[in-house]
Amino acid sequence: MNQNYSTCKGCGANVLWLQTAAGKWMICNRPLISFEPGGGPETFVQPDGKVVRGKRKDCGSASGYIAHWATCPRRKDFKKEKAHDGKSSDAV
Repeated sequence: MNQNYSTCKGCGANVLWLQTAAGKWMICNRPLISFEPGGGPETFVQPDGKVVRGKRKDCGSASGYIAHWATCPRRKDFKKEKAHDGKSSDAV
């Protein structure tokens, strides 16, 4: 799995860019978190690049990184607005 360390342009947090199994890059929080997969409120990227929904749990059966967009206090600064035709456009 490809990964790159960086800093969030919005909040300044130390983050990790991970390449998902689908080949897309996702910004994630560090460190690695233990969780229980099988649906849940959070999105995790596992070390192999698989994206999984789950719930944080000490000694969970899986581990992964939390998607940074779920926790960034400045995430709204990066969201794309929906155009009137239903297509995404960059926010102004």
